[in-house]
Amino acid sequence: MEAFRKASERAKGMRVNVFNRHGHSSADVDWTETRWAFLRAAKKDDGSSGISFLEAILRERKDLRRKIRRGELTVVFPERGSANVVIIGDEVFKGPKSEWNIWQVDLECRLLQHMKGLGLPFPEVTCVGKKSVFFGMKKIPGAVFGGRVNDMNPAELRDLAREMAGAVIGMAKAFTDEQATEVFDIPQKLPRLEEFQEVIHDLDVRAALGAALPDCERLMREYIDAFSTKKPVVMNTDMNPGNAFMDEQTKKLTGLIDLGYVKFCIPECDPVGVLLHRYPDAFVQAFCEESTAQGVPINYRHAVLNQLAGELEFFQDAVQRHDLGGMLRRLPNVKEVIEKLNKMDVAAGPEDRPDVSPVRRQPPQQKMGH
Repeated sequence: MEAFRKASERAKGMRVNVFNRHGHSSADVDWTETRWAFLRAAKKDDGSSGISFLEAILRERKDLRRKIRRGELTVVFPERGSANVVIIGDEVFKGPKSEWNIWQVDLECRLLQHMKGLGLPFPEVTCVGKKSVFFGMKKIPGAVFGGRVNDMNPAELRDLAREMAGAVIGMAKAFTDEQATEVFDIPQKLPRLEEFQEVIHDLDVRAALGAALPDCERLMREYIDAFSTKKPVVMNTDMNPGNAFMDEQTKKLTGLIDLGYVKFCIPECDPVGVLLHRYPDAFVQAFCEESTAQGVPINYRHAVLNQLAGELEFFQDAVQRHDLGGMLRRLPNVKEVIEKLNKMDVAAGPEDRPDVSPVRRQPPQQKMGH
């Protein structure tokens, strides 16, 4: 991957290496004290590797070392998944735990630097490591949205969704197509429409769907028509509640973090797909409406159609593996999404229902070995 290659070259140029969990190097660079810090981090459990990451930071930020020694700053090690994260005072420092996610840290840093000064609720970069692969940023105020989603009323959820949409659309507008292609190397592939045509024409899948088959055929034709003309935009594909911060009193958005999974992609696919799994429907609908109002159309119904396509893909996998348990688990999910789409049709009325093109049936081919 070109982005990984560039990030790896950047790491080599810093005269320090990032090691995998076994301590093996992927580049021939000088043995510095900072390199040893990363080596020690890789050999420790995730819970203790932050100590060595802190050592690497303080070798470059001697101002922080002095304040910590004087007791003026506190150090916190939060759990942040695939990255090393250390909070020192009002700064958050982020670096890779292994060579394989250097590109994520590098991408997030470049995105934040690109959006500086645009007034968007993303962290501001305070420093970039010169001898180690890390960057610092200002700490976002407020509390993690997280489980608070269940404590908010519909009006509060819609308001927060509109604020989040404004931030995400602001990011999308910060990049021209040329800039996006440069930052992300190549646009993410469009939805695999031909694969979903194969799913709905799979003889075994058709038989297993039973009474749900007519609805699946109709809705997948609508899906293919809808997504065949969509264009990608820059959007975060990891908008889970744990990455959003809010003011506990006003319930207003204070910031969004973790941009390592920002992609040049179709909004109704991964980005809104995450929202559908993590947030109430009212939140997702408000998010789509606000995005559309701000000039980046996101169709809620199309996002649900994409959800159906994903469920059918899982269902096909279970059918092909002759996994009866998997089929029994997945079929209710398929029917649940179909019911949601059918309710939209009823609410819209006949005149507003989607105009689906005629059936483009292809003669199903018998699989080899049957």
